[in-house]
Amino acid sequence: VRFDEGKEGNRPLTYSTKMISIIKQFTKSKTGIESANEDGLFISEKYIAVIDGATSKVNKLHNGLTGGQVVRNIIMSYLEESSGLKPFKESVLDIQHCIENSFPVSRYFPASASAVIYNIQRKELWMVGDCQALVNHQFFCNKKKVDTILSEVRALAINAMLSQGISETELMVEDKARELILPFLQLQRNFENTAGPFGFLVFNNHSMEEELLDEQGIVIPIPDHATVVLASDGYPYLTDSFEETEEKLSKVLIQDPLCYKENKSTKGIRKDAESFDDRSYLKFIR
Repeated sequence: VRFDEGKEGNRPLTYSTKMISIIKQFTKSKTGIESANEDGLFISEKYIAVIDGATSKVNKLHNGLTGGQVVRNIIMSYLEESSGLKPFKESVLDIQHCIENSFPVSRYFPASASAVIYNIQRKELWMVGDCQALVNHQFFCNKKKVDTILSEVRALAINAMLSQGISETELMVEDKARELILPFLQLQRNFENTAGPFGFLVFNNHSMEEELLDEQGIVIPIPDHATVVLASDGYPYLTDSFEETEEKLSKVLIQDPLCYKENKSTKGIRKDAESFDDRSYLKFIR
């Protein structure tokens, strides 16, 4: 069973085996237009995953899809065809090779995605990039240092603009602070899948250093009867309750729609959008 589109982003709860019970599955585009959603949910007898296609830093499409959507779909295709028997490192490298071969940056444009993947047969949770997870209430996340730095810079720029008389409403229409940091967001590509203080692990279409998987990849053994939540980073606060997670997001969107105070981010809510990022939530019991 493969999910990457759907009305209102809300799926019927249809998948259950002796091993897994799906409690909640939900995905929604930040714009409210589901065809624009770069997140995706994947559920099969071998894998359960949340995949977060990265917001494009270039105004280009491939067959009507953003780079994040293309990479997301390639990852889903691999999970659908894979046996599920290979270990983390070999699987991640296989996925990376599929992306590089199918959508090479030399032919198209830079694209990337993060993913949190549960391998049912190996009873392991794999994390590549900055998706989130809860395992029996314990929180796991790969936060990127470059995002933290640029979120602070954007907050500084917004505060400076507000002091000059520019309103928050005007900045929601035209995010001039994001425009200021965009050249640096584009530079992030140089740190993808590299070691060093600014390096970070991600699925992309141009590079991956194998040794980085040992350093930054996360593999979490999942015990029997565990409650697991997988989510993209469209949720600033993740809890075991979907309703509570949504409620916390709603409060942030009301109190800090530009995402420069409580929830500092490299982007805020555009005036015509519903949130600052696409969001996905998938809860199951192992």
